[in-house]
Amino acid sequence: MSRGLYIFVEGDDDKRFFSYLRDKILNSKYEYIKIPTYAGEKKSRIKSYISSIESMNSKYIFVADKDNFVNIEQKKEKIAEIYQIASSNIEIVVVEIESWYIAGLNDEELKKRKIKLKNNTTEYITKEIFDKFVKDDIRTSYMMDIIDSYDIEIAKTRNESFKSFYHKYLIL
Repeated sequence: MSRGLYIFVEGDDDKRFFSYLRDKILNSKYEYIKIPTYAGEKKSRIKSYISSIESMNSKYIFVADKDNFVNIEQKKEKIAEIYQIASSNIEIVVVEIESWYIAGLNDEELKKRKIKLKNNTTEYITKEIFDKFVKDDIRTSYMMDIIDSYDIEIAKTRNESFKSFYHKYLIL
C-alpha cells in the first residue's frame, strides 16, 4: 500500500466523481487520498501545496479537462507551465468530466435518461451537452444519481481517457 495520493481537480463536479473512485477503488491502494480543488485558488498556493506533497514523497495527479485544446499534449504543456509540474503527473479528461459521468451508464440507464451516444462514445460530451440531459433535475442530484448506478467496466469502453486513467491508477 502506498502512502498517500493527492488528486487535484478543477471543481466540485470533479471532486464528486473522484470521491466515488476513491471510495470504490482507490482506498485499498493508499493510506489516504486527498482531493483538493484548484479552480479559484492562487497559482502560488497550488504550487506550494504540490511542493509539500513532493517533500513528503507522496504521489499526486493533476486532473484537467481537455476543453477546447487541439490535443491532450497541448493541454498538458499549458498545465505543466502554469504549475511548474511534470506532465507525467497530469491527466486530461476528454473532453470534460461530464463525459466520464455519462461513460459509466449502462444501456438501460442511457435509455431511461433519453441519452443517445454517437458511436458508443462520450468523448464529445461537454458540460453544455450534459446540461441538456439534466432537464428539470438539480444538476448535483443528477450527478449523484449517475454515480449510484456507475459501471466502471462500461466507462472504460466508452471513453479512452477514462480507460487510460483506469489502467494507470485504478488497477489493483
